[in-house]
Amino acid sequence: HLDEYTRYTSPKRETIDITSPEVILIMGRAFVGAEYQDWNGRTAHSRVAYCFRSPDRGHHWENTPSIIWPNHTCEVVELANNMIKLGGPKLMAWLVGYGKIGDTTIGNYNPLLYVSEDNGVTWHLYSEIAHDPHDRIAMSYPQIVMLPSGRWFCSLGCWFKDAGAIIRWTSICYSDDRGLSWSPPKRIHSWSVSPFP
Repeated sequence: HLDEYTRYTSPKRETIDITSPEVILIMGRAFVGAEYQDWNGRTAHSRVAYCFRSPDRGHHWENTPSIIWPNHTCEVVELANNMIKLGGPKLMAWLVGYGKIGDTTIGNYNPLLYVSEDNGVTWHLYSEIAHDPHDRIAMSYPQIVMLPSGRWFCSLGCWFKDAGAIIRWTSICYSDDRGLSWSPPKRIHSWSVSPFP
């Protein structure tokens, strides 16, 4: 259980230069955050997303993970180690936010971009890929492809919250400003949350 969900202050983190081809990172999540009562009245723990770095292709791992802190959501949900090196100490990861700050009721999933400018030690919200302002449609499973033209293409798994995730579809959106803003999601088919059935 993560007793103190606070920012890491000491000892100083290991220096790892992510420009090295030997460096790898792995993200994960654990249900070790704040305790709350879920919608069924059961005691639950919020998810905590984290990142571990290895300087030598996984032979050794740092002892202290980087916590990926929520910005305007209750939790950050890591999905599938989706990240890219942007050059120098910069990394970008596409993750999913869940819920609203301070709200432990059933929330909504929203795809987000996070960036690190210090070799993966700290992570900060960069942009929101998509959200439903009416809070009816959940969006998750972002997958980004950076096209040679400079456009970023993102596929999303979507579903109606009230239908219990039974009615699912895939949507796509794009960005022409390196992920800062995104087009509205466009539905492309209706039998799965994956564009690769």
